[in-house]
Amino acid sequence: MDKKTLLQNLPKEPGVYIMRDTHGRVLYVGKAKCLKDRVSSYFNRSGDDRPWIPLLPARLAKIDTMITSTSKEALLLENELIKRYRPPFNVQLKDDKRFLLIELDMSNDFPRLKLVRKRSSNRAKYFGPYHAAFKARNTYGLINRHFGLRTCSDREMKNRTRPCLQGQMGRCPAPCAGGISKADYRARVDEVVMFLSGKAGDLLSLLETRMEEASASLEFERAAKLRDQTRAVRATLQEQYVVGPDRVDRDIFGVSRVKSDLTIYLLAMRNGAITHGRPFHFHNQQFWTSDLVSSFLFQFYDKSGDIPSQILLPVKMDDKDLLEQELSSLARKKVEIRVPMRGRLKKLLSLSQKNASFALEAEIREQKSLSRELMELKKLLDLPRPPARIEAFDISHLSGGFTNASMSVLVHGKPAPDEYRRFKLGISGGDDYKAMSRVLSRRFRPGDTGKDGKYSSLPDLLLLDGGRQQLNVALNVLQKMGLEGLFNLAAIAKQRRKNSKQGDIPDRIFLEGIKNPIPVSSKRPGLRLLQLARDEAHRFGITYTRKMHRREMTRSRIENIKGVGKARAKALLVRFGSYKGIEDASPEEITEVHGIGPGLAEKIVKHVSSKDAKHKKRKI
Repeated sequence: MDKKTLLQNLPKEPGVYIMRDTHGRVLYVGKAKCLKDRVSSYFNRSGDDRPWIPLLPARLAKIDTMITSTSKEALLLENELIKRYRPPFNVQLKDDKRFLLIELDMSNDFPRLKLVRKRSSNRAKYFGPYHAAFKARNTYGLINRHFGLRTCSDREMKNRTRPCLQGQMGRCPAPCAGGISKADYRARVDEVVMFLSGKAGDLLSLLETRMEEASASLEFERAAKLRDQTRAVRATLQEQYVVGPDRVDRDIFGVSRVKSDLTIYLLAMRNGAITHGRPFHFHNQQFWTSDLVSSFLFQFYDKSGDIPSQILLPVKMDDKDLLEQELSSLARKKVEIRVPMRGRLKKLLSLSQKNASFALEAEIREQKSLSRELMELKKLLDLPRPPARIEAFDISHLSGGFTNASMSVLVHGKPAPDEYRRFKLGISGGDDYKAMSRVLSRRFRPGDTGKDGKYSSLPDLLLLDGGRQQLNVALNVLQKMGLEGLFNLAAIAKQRRKNSKQGDIPDRIFLEGIKNPIPVSSKRPGLRLLQLARDEAHRFGITYTRKMHRREMTRSRIENIKGVGKARAKALLVRFGSYKGIEDASPEEITEVHGIGPGLAEKIVKHVSSKDAKHKKRKI
C-alpha cells in the first residue's frame, strides 16, 4: 500500500473508513468527522507506544472509505458495518439477543407476569431491561413466590376450569377457577408495580400495616404470608447500595486497559440505588480507548433500549455531542454524557473504575490459567500448537430412537455457546458409529479450508465422545474427504466402573497412532478442557433429545385415535397447548378445531379420559 498516495487522496468529509489486510479481510471499521485527518493520524501520530501501531502500514493492504452526509450517518453506518464484518480490532457485543424485560399486560382483567426480550404491546407495562439474565429471573421468581400473579398463557387460562399446579402450590390465586376477584387481583398487581418501579420502601410500609391489621384480626395465616413478603422485599433492598438522595437514573462506566486487553464495567443506578454491575471483556484491542468506548456505547444501548438520563464516563470522546443526540433520539428524552472531575459523581466513577480494574485482573488471571492448560494439553497430546479451537461431538438417543448429534466449541479454552450446533440425523437402532459418520459428513466438506461456508474455521482439535472405534470412524470420513492431517483428532471414553477391589476406570483419551489411552487424572489438569468440551456437547444434545421425545410422545398418543392423523394432532396441540389441555377440553371446545366434527370429538374425549383413568389407577 502506497501510504503517500493514500493520504493525499483521502476526502475531507465525514464518513467511515474500513481497514483491510492483504487477504481482503476487514481488520477495523472506524468513523470520522474528517476522514483525511483521522486516517492520517494513524501514520503521523507521535508518542504512541502501542506495539501494534508501528506494524500497521505493513499489515494493511487497503483502506476503503465511505463518505456520509453527516457525522450522525457515519455513526450509524459504523455500527452496521461492525455487525456485518465483525472486525477483530473492534469491540463487539456478540450476544445478539436483547436484554430481558418483565411484562405486565394491564389491558387484561388478570394481568400475566411474563419474561420477554422486546416490547410488543403499547398497553403493557415493562420493567427493565435487566442486563444480567439471572437478575431478571431471580426477580421473576421472587414475585411468583411472594406476590402470586398468574404465569399461564391467555389460552391456557381460558380453557382451564380447575387450578393448575401453580395454584395448588399457592403460587397463583387461580383466577381461572374463580379463586380471586378482579379487585383483589388488581391490588396484587399494584403491589408488584410498586416493587418493580423502585418504590420498595413504600411497599414495605403498606405490607407492614397490613400485617399488623391481620395479626390484630387473628388472621395469623395471612399475617405469616405478609411477613414472608416483607422479608423478601427487605432482602432485595439490602442487596441495593443506596448512594445518594437524588433519584436520577444513571449508568456509570469504568474502563480498564492492560495493553490490548480492555474491560468496560457497567454500574447501573436506578432511583438513587446501585442495582447491579457487569463487566464486558474484549481482547486484541489496539485502537484508541475513546473510539472503542464510543463504539461500545452505541451497540450496547441499541440492544438494551434502557437508556438512563445520565451516563458517566472516564474518558472524553470527540463525538460526545453526536452520541448524546442519537441516544436522546433512541430514548425519546434528554440523555447527558458526562466526564466528572470532582464531587460525588467523581466518587461514583471511581467506584466503577475500581470494579473495572478488579474484573480485568481476574480475567487476565483466568486467561493465563487457560493458556497454561492449553499448553499442557499440547504437550500431553503431542499437538503442533496449543488448540485455540476445540470442537467436541456427542451422539445422543433414547432407546435407539430420536438420534441426534451435538457439537460444542471451546475457543481459547472457553465455551462459545453461540457456535454450538445440533444435527437431526434420522437414524434409528442406536447405531452410534453410523451416526458419527453422518454428522462429520455434514460438518465438513471435501477440500474444506474453513474460510467458506457457515463455519468460521476448522478446529485445531476434533474431540469425539467414545473410544477407539469412534476415532477410526472419524479417520475414515476425513480420509474420504481429503481432510486428513488438517487438524488433530482425539476420542474421550467415559469413566467406567470395574469392580469394588480395583476401583473405577477413569476417563481415557484415545489418540491416532497410539495404542494405549491416556487416563485423565488430577495430575494432568490440561485434560480438564477435554472433559469440559465433552460434557458441554452431552448437555447440549441430551436436552434437545428429551424435548423431541416429549413432543413426539404427546403427538403419538393423539395420533393413535382412529380418524386423527398428523395434521389434526398438530391442530389440537396448537389449540390446547398440551396433552393435558386436550384432557381438560369439552367435546364442544374440541369441535372448534378445524376438521373435527362432533362424532370425532366424542371419540377423542373418550380416548383421553380412558387413558387418564388408567394412568391414575396405575398410580394408586
